[in-house]
Amino acid sequence: MSFNLFTELYASGWPTLLAAAKDTDTASELPGRGEMAPLLAYAVTLGVYVLCGGMALCLYRLARGPELADRVLAADLLSLHVVGLVIVLTIYVGNLVFFDTALVVAIIGFVSTVGFAQYIFATAPRTIDPSKPRVAQVSDARAADGSPAGESS
Repeated sequence: MSFNLFTELYASGWPTLLAAAKDTDTASELPGRGEMAPLLAYAVTLGVYVLCGGMALCLYRLARGPELADRVLAADLLSLHVVGLVIVLTIYVGNLVFFDTALVVAIIGFVSTVGFAQYIFATAPRTIDPSKPRVAQVSDARAADGSPAGESS
């Protein structure tokens, strides 16, 4: 197909034909904006219940712990549940405005998880004892041979 074919189709008025096709009987059976098909309504309702249940479990893990890493993972999963809930409610409302909110919540959740991971790493106790011998590494053997670290033998 060439570009000329598309321009000829557009110039022939095919968008007008598509607009006129909406007045047929099959188009009138479709739900309008803000309305949902019954199966979609059940799926949205089930999605809200499942996400709220998952959020309750995340809040439980966030409160109980036992470690800081468990709380960080629960907070990250809670932010993902909030993103899912915003998307499901966007489908329910039938308006795409809330997708920006879901994106912002996802970014904030990711950044907070990275921040907590850095905090956990910075405050972790160091278990390296300088009086004990260090475990030999592959790079140590290569350095003794005089071969560069990037080369394999």
